[in-house]
Amino acid sequence: MTHSPLRPILCLLALSIGIPFVVRSAPPPPDALLLTMQRELARAMSSLAKSDPAPYFLSYAAEDRDGISIVAANGSLLVSQSAAVAKPMS
Repeated sequence: MTHSPLRPILCLLALSIGIPFVVRSAPPPPDALLLTMQRELARAMSSLAKSDPAPYFLSYAAEDRDGISIVAANGSLLVSQSAAVAKPMS
């Protein structure tokens, strides 16, 4: 069994065409909760910095969870649920 001399060239060409698609994949979307919290913290710091005395410490906390529950028995899907929670923490 002989291999074609073009085979290595074709393999390299196929790899070089496919690699840019992997490298140039779209960046993940920005996290809306994190961006909102960063903007609020910057707003609060700029407005509270004008007070006398200025605050020493300022913080925020939030909870952001995603959950999936799947239950199956004997090859049959019994329950499939998903939930998302994003809320401020006290």
